[in-house]
Amino acid sequence: MTDHHLNNRLFKNLSPDNWRKLDCTGSHIVRVKSDGTSEGLNEDDWASRFLGYELSQKVPEDIRNLFEVAQGVLCYGCYFYPLYTLGSEQLFRVQEAALLSKCAQMGAPKIRKYVDAIGWMNVCDFECYEFS
Repeated sequence: MTDHHLNNRLFKNLSPDNWRKLDCTGSHIVRVKSDGTSEGLNEDDWASRFLGYELSQKVPEDIRNLFEVAQGVLCYGCYFYPLYTLGSEQLFRVQEAALLSKCAQMGAPKIRKYVDAIGWMNVCDFECYEFS
């Protein structure tokens, strides 16, 4: 890989020496302190942002498991920035699985597509899964 290519990367070039170090690609995301100054986030800051949410026990276990995978991937995004994209995609899978599960729970006919589930729900009176 040429130096030019490395300088234009959108994320760090992983190596055995740096894979456990923060990916500086996310350094533009900062915390603004009460005095108006800002500082970068460390690993614990990133983890607390993603692990601060827990699904209700009312949510089926398979949906909670999918959500925890998304949380885990997002937590590790601080080390390799592209994981944020994968974690975001996983959250959409969680949303779709939760909606399809709720449709089945409510007696909907066999629905396989998200758009069909949305359409079916639009004609039903329903409650969304709760977050605790």
